[in-house]
Parts: sequence; C-alpha cells; structure tokens
Amino acid sequence: MKFEHPFKSEAKKEKPKLADLDVRGREIFGLESRPERFSRLVPGRDLEILVKAGDISSESDLDEAFVFVNPSAGEESLPVEPPHWRTVTKRGINATRETPSGKDFFYATNTKGVGYLKPTVKGGRSLDEYGDWNRVDEYEREGGYGIADAEEFYQGKSDVIRLSRKFADEGMRVEMYYSVGKLKSVYYRGKQESIDSLRRKKIIPSSRHLTPEIAIRLFKTNARVAEAADSDDPRAKELMREGFDVFNRETKDKGLGFPELRVGEPGHEKIFFKEFFRRMGRNLAAFQNTGYIGWHVHSSNITLAAEIADIGSYMHHSYYEEYEDADTYVKKYSGVRRGTLKDMRDFAYNLREFIGAAEHLGMSHGEMQELVDVYLQSFHKALDPKKIAVEGLDVNQLFSVAEKITTAVLIDGKHLSSLKQKKADIQDWNLGL
Repeated sequence: MKFEHPFKSEAKKEKPKLADLDVRGREIFGLESRPERFSRLVPGRDLEILVKAGDISSESDLDEAFVFVNPSAGEESLPVEPPHWRTVTKRGINATRETPSGKDFFYATNTKGVGYLKPTVKGGRSLDEYGDWNRVDEYEREGGYGIADAEEFYQGKSDVIRLSRKFADEGMRVEMYYSVGKLKSVYYRGKQESIDSLRRKKIIPSSRHLTPEIAIRLFKTNARVAEAADSDDPRAKELMREGFDVFNRETKDKGLGFPELRVGEPGHEKIFFKEFFRRMGRNLAAFQNTGYIGWHVHSSNITLAAEIADIGSYMHHSYYEEYEDADTYVKKYSGVRRGTLKDMRDFAYNLREFIGAAEHLGMSHGEMQELVDVYLQSFHKALDPKKIAVEGLDVNQLFSVAEKITTAVLIDGKHLSSLKQKKADIQDWNLGL
C-alpha cells in the first residue's frame, strides 16, 4: 500500500478551484466593488484586430481599453464591480456616433473578456493563486473563466459591430461595439504568456472548445438595473447617482431640454423614471421593426440609461425557424411569436424590478399607470407598419398583446412564467392569448 503523508493530502484538498466561487444565478448583494490591477494588451503583439468600427469619434485612444487582469504585476488600477466578472469599465470618455436621428454620445468603455474578476471580491485569494481557468457551464460546454469566446461576437456572416448599429439605427438604445480582437497572449500569474502555451499547459481548454477573443464596447453607463436592485443600499444609491449624472450629461450633449436632475428631488426623480419608461418602450419597438428576438433581455442586460446590453445572442426570428423545437421561439399566439411574448414579459419585469429598487431607496417615481401609459405609447409610436408587415406581424396585434402583458405585470402585479423552459405554457398566464 502506498503511504501518503497526511500534510500532503491536506494540501491537495486545499488547492483552490475557481469553481468553488460559483453560485446559481447572479451574485451581487454583499459584494463590494474593489480595485484590481490590469495590464494593457497591445494590438499586433497581444491580439489581432478582427473587426473595428470606423464610425466612432473620440477625444481619447479607445484601444487603451484593451486590458487583461494581472493582479500581481498590473500597471493600471480599475474597479471590479459585481456581477461583472469578466468585463471592466473605464469611465470619463467622450465618444460619438452619427445615427439617422442625430449624433449619439457614449461616456464609458467596457471591455469583455479581460480575465476572471470574481476572486478580486470573493474568496480571499488572488486570481494568481488559482491553477487553471477551465470551466464547464450549466449546459456542459467547456470554456474559460473570464475568457470570451469567438462565438459571442459573430452570427453567421455578421458580427456584433454590425448588429449594434442595426439596432441603434432603428432607434434602440444599445451597447455600441467598437472593436473585436483575437487574443494571442495574456497575463498569467504576473507574466505574459501566449494562448498556445496556456492551452499546452491546460490552463484553458483546447481550440476545439474555446477561441479566446476580446471586445471593446461603448455605453452611456454600464451600471445595470440588476445592480441597482440587488446591491446593498450604499452601492445602490451610488449607482442611481451615476444614472442621474449620465442622464444630465446626455441631456446637455443632445439639448434634450430636461432640467439638471438631482437625486432626492421628487420632481426630478419622476422625470428620470418617466423618461426611462419611454426609452424602454422604443427599445421594445426596435426589436419588432427588425424582427429580432432577444430571449435573454433580463435586468442584468439593461443599463440605468435604458441601454440594451449583451446582444451577441440575439437572433432574427428566421434563425429559430430552423430549430427542431422552433415552436418554442416562433409559434404565434394572438399573432405574436412566443419569443417576442417572452421579451415583452421580460421588459415588464425589468421595469418592475427597477421601480422596486427605487421604492426601496425612497425615491419618487410617480403613478405606475402613468408610467405604463408612457411606455406603451412610446412602443406604439415607434412601430413601423411597413417593417412590421415584412416580419409577418401586425401593429395592432403587437400593441394589444404588449398592453395585456405590461398591465398584468406592472398594474395587476401578476406572476408570468418566463417561458425559458419549454414546458412553460402561454395558457398559464391566463391572459387569453
């Protein structure tokens, strides 16, 4: 019998694994934002630029947002903000893009695929103390903690840069992708190491399972509704203030005519939430005008500036029609596709969650019926009958269904199952759809 020293056995048990930090669902409450060290990734040396937008103007070099976590040797300190475990934000930029309705403005870069950031705020260990970054997700797919895969940025012959512009030019407030690059080298335990070397050492999966890429996108703010709802009170208040600051900056840049809003002024708070609802109504209409189904438009993907984030998985309805279980996404009820019903439900839930966060913080949002009316009017006004007809839909049917769902959630307080599960039945909603 082979004898193993007891201390050696104990050391094996104590070897940390990133999977030990996993929980089901998002994890925000009780976790504080903390600074972490990052190092620049240089295009050409550390990454190959695959696609880059040519329609963004900025006073600063946006490529400086290409960074990767490097806890023991990084030169730049940036905040890690729960639950953003693989993206990092740089505030204070000023970037613009021309759209059919005028110039749009962005005040922050957010880089996706910068390495795993959860150890910075949880577990008491640096990322450098963990051996490998291999991950198996809930669908049994292999990947890497903190690493973005190529499939997140491409849809057939299109990419997220084109898709973000398609949505924006339809009037959606949306993340604006700037650049996507294929990683050649990153930082591991304080040293620069090639992707090929990390694969050979089994730090990350093989190329068959993971093609590491990194992307820079622009936002007005990357703070999300889920953060405002789930953070402890001090952080939630700070996030709300950021939402108001960005609102004021956009108002000034675009000449929107709103007064300078201040948190704590009931009249100002009502203006903020009313405009948020109006903007979200237009966002929902943009999905219909383009024929896209979001399916994942939850509160972690809505910013406090009413922007839609994480669009890489959003697909045109025709994509789902090739599925074996196509009815899960495109079967029509009262003339509206099931995936769109889910989006309408999710939008209403996001709005309810945001209002709940406001109420918890003692903020004034006005009468809910007025907010719902503003939201639905904005949605209806932004629907383009010709574009809707091309997508095989009818404006009146869309509005009628949206009104029923929104009223059920926001006025009547009903629970509607998310429809994510195939076994969920529309009839369970009891809305006569």
